[in-house]
Amino acid sequence: MSGTGICGLLARELETRCPDGFTPARLTVDLYQPVSNAAFDLSSTVVRQGSRIAVVDASLTQEGHERARASAAFLTAADQPPGEVWSPETDLPVPPQGCTSPQGSPPLIKSGDSGWTSDFAANQNSERKATWQSLPPLVAGESITTFQRAAIMGDVTNLVCHWGSEGAGYINTDVTVTLSE
Repeated sequence: MSGTGICGLLARELETRCPDGFTPARLTVDLYQPVSNAAFDLSSTVVRQGSRIAVVDASLTQEGHERARASAAFLTAADQPPGEVWSPETDLPVPPQGCTSPQGSPPLIKSGDSGWTSDFAANQNSERKATWQSLPPLVAGESITTFQRAAIMGDVTNLVCHWGSEGAGYINTDVTVTLSE
């Protein structure tokens, strides 16, 4: 199985332990053994729960061996402090209206100034890349959540950031995503 699915499933397991009124703030996933396309078990444990923070660990076990693990910090919302904070003004690239990949189909990718395409070979270059993905549910009959989507895209970002003229040079062993409003 790919890291994207594993990250999404671990995020789903962590969400089952998220207290009401809390939102995900950080996710770290360690992908230290390959996960085959076979049965596996997910489990989770609340490590710490207070009035402001909850920390939850999750584990993916297959054939009696832990293959991947994750940790998430969930926080309660707080008022923004007074004052102004810098934020970027750059608009991110977005496919033209109507140019989206159907749910579950290959993602759209663009390199540099080229147009959006689902042709991976057309993007085998050293240009900066962007991707647009329509993700299917992780579990049949369930809608994919924002947290699951962020976990999956965290793993995808690892690929996009080091995909060059000779392909993906590395297979990542970990993913950390920090979320804020």
